[in-house]
Amino acid sequence: MLSTLVLALLTLRIARSQRMPSTSQMLVISGAVFALSLLVSVLPFMGAGNYSYSGEGFCYIDWYDNTSSAIMLTIVIPTFLAVISIDVAALANGWWPRLLIVCMALAFVSAWCLWIPAAFIGLSGGTFPDGYMITGAVLGHAQALINPLLYGIWWRKTLLKKSARQAVTAGGKDFTPEQPAP
Repeated sequence: MLSTLVLALLTLRIARSQRMPSTSQMLVISGAVFALSLLVSVLPFMGAGNYSYSGEGFCYIDWYDNTSSAIMLTIVIPTFLAVISIDVAALANGWWPRLLIVCMALAFVSAWCLWIPAAFIGLSGGTFPDGYMITGAVLGHAQALINPLLYGIWWRKTLLKKSARQAVTAGGKDFTPEQPAP
C-alpha cells in the first residue's frame, strides 16, 4: 500500500516535470516504507492487536480487535485518499498515459477497498458477509501478479519512452535511458 503511494507520487512528479528524488532519498523512503510495514505486521506480537482465523481458510488481522482495526484505519484511509487524489492529479496533468493511471488506480482500489469496511464492520461488532475475507484475499494477493506487469513493465516502459523524449531530472542531474541516474 505505501509503496503504491510512493509510485503515485513519483508518477505525479514525472507528469509535472518536477525534480525526482535522489538515489539516497529513495533509499530512505523505501527503507521507511519497509520499516513501517514491518512494524505494523509485528504489532500483534508486541501486544497491540491480534491475528485470528478468518473462517475462510487463512489467518488475518482480527478486525474485531479495536486496536487492530484502529491501526488499519489510521494507515489505510489517509493512504487510500492520497493515492486516489494523486492519481487524479496525474490524470489532470495529461502528460502520463491516461489508461496507465486509471489501471494504477483500479489496481490499488481493488487491493485495498475491502479493508475500510472491514475495519468498520469489526469495530461495530457486525458480521462479515460470506466470502468477504476470501474475496479480500484474492483481490489483495492478485497484486503479486498485477503489480509486476503494471509497474515493472508498463510503468517503467512508459517512463523510459517519455524520458527518451524529455530528460527527467534526478537528484539535480538530467538523465536519459542511455545515461542512468546516479
